Amino acid sequence: MHCPLAAAAARQVGRPVRLVLSRKMMFHTVGHRPRTQQRVRIGATREGKLLSLQHDYIYTTSMLEAHHEDCGEATPFQYSVPNLRVTFGRAKRNIGAGADMRGPGAVPGLYASESAMNELACQLKIDPVKLRIMNEPKIDEERGFHSPRATRSSAISWERKSLAGRSETRASAQ
Repeated sequence: MHCPLAAAAARQVGRPVRLVLSRKMMFHTVGHRPRTQQRVRIGATREGKLLSLQHDYIYTTSMLEAHHEDCGEATPFQYSVPNLRVTFGRAKRNIGAGADMRGPGAVPGLYASESAMNELACQLKIDPVKLRIMNEPKIDEERGFHSPRATRSSAISWERKSLAGRSETRASAQ
């Protein structure tokens, strides 16, 4: 985008021009990871069995483009949960077009949902790996066939980890 503007300016003034951009300006026309605001709510039993999961997110997008930052893309497939809701909203802004960076929109969505699972594990005083294994779907619940994803993670000894110095989490097991 900058080069055609420099060429047009050179043609207009009839001599070569030098285009100087700040580092910040370099990234205005090449896409960016859209800003997201996410809220994940998890309901679980005291033993850690998930009862409900709600993942709401809103993301910024250009006024002129329809890039969809799908933060909730992976949420339905992560865990076996009887009550699931994923919603999204767009906030159209006068900004450059968004683009996938280092992976599609599932990446920031996974970060949000996995952080919520970690907070739930801390609150319930359950090993976070055991919490995930307990709630892993045995079949692909949307399509009805056996899930190819197998639990291969080695259990981390949560009992040996010190929780001292950690701040209280804001997650609530509803």
